[in-house]
Amino acid sequence: MTEVDFSKSSSDEEWFKTQSIEVRCAISSRAALRVLANSAVIPEQSFEYITLVALRAILTAVCRSIESQQNLDWTVLSRTAIFGPAAIRTLLDEEGRHATKHLSAAALAALAGAASTSSANCASGSVMAAHSAANDIGGGYYLASLAAMKIDISSIDYDDEMVASVNKLRSRPVWDGVIISGLNRSRHDDFISIFYSDPKWSFWSDWYERMWEGTFEDWAWLLKSFKFLMTYGRATTQLKRLRLRLNG
Repeated sequence: MTEVDFSKSSSDEEWFKTQSIEVRCAISSRAALRVLANSAVIPEQSFEYITLVALRAILTAVCRSIESQQNLDWTVLSRTAIFGPAAIRTLLDEEGRHATKHLSAAALAALAGAASTSSANCASGSVMAAHSAANDIGGGYYLASLAAMKIDISSIDYDDEMVASVNKLRSRPVWDGVIISGLNRSRHDDFISIFYSDPKWSFWSDWYERMWEGTFEDWAWLLKSFKFLMTYGRATTQLKRLRLRLNG
């Protein structure tokens, strides 16, 4: 396997150019998931919108990594997922703008799913934005993020059927094989506590935690739910039904 320096955008973009869109989306969505908890420090007035955009973008990238859905227009779906984040960022204070690097990571992960010449560039940009967000957190988060990325890359078995290899990667904890510091765990716990404080986030909190822990398995159901979620957003009633299915 070629050694990739994910601290340099030129190196990882060249590597992404040699990969399938499914691999690009699987890798970049996991990088974005590792820093999604940065939403916990976003100003309250902007938390809901930015967190929802980031979640929808990551979900889009995860679903695009499921090879079977070639019949969907992923260019349209990617743009739908990230509609409006640039405008929202201009409304935030300095701390908020600082925190939304993770939104860039999520949005670019979604755009990596579009079948275009910019796909590899978006995947690379997503990973670099995630590493930048990790570096801002401090406490060794950046080095842990780089280590987790290398483990993700090493888990791709090129002798195996590629779809099966990507499926295995999606099913691994996002920090699999990496010990994260108390500060990093605290940011994650703060994010989860915000989710649990309001039942309207129930579907997203369950899905996020299971992706974080590597325990989510029902990919076929998730894919069927994806178009529904893109249509109805965060409507409480519909997502409550989805949560019952998720936990069933």
